[in-house]
Amino acid sequence: MPPYEPSLPEAELGAASDPTSAPRGWLLDKRIPVAMIASLALQVLVAGLWFGRTEARLDMLDGWVRQNQATDRRLAVIENRLDAVHETLDKIERHLAGGE
Repeated sequence: MPPYEPSLPEAELGAASDPTSAPRGWLLDKRIPVAMIASLALQVLVAGLWFGRTEARLDMLDGWVRQNQATDRRLAVIENRLDAVHETLDKIERHLAGGE
């Protein structure tokens, strides 16, 4: 049994046997324009600044949430005390209404 040999179209066979032909697929060479490199560098810089500002905003919001959590706790204590005052006031009103 002969070894497996995939069949290639004749155009590809000719290109594969010619060592001076351009390689197929991705190619990395020195023909990248300086403007493209500069624009990519600028985009990376702007993205870094944007992420930095986003992190600063998140830190500010985190501090605001922590500050409001303390305020919420104090407000809950005040609401509990106010409920107790209302209960006491209702007892006093019932006592005055029943005692008169």
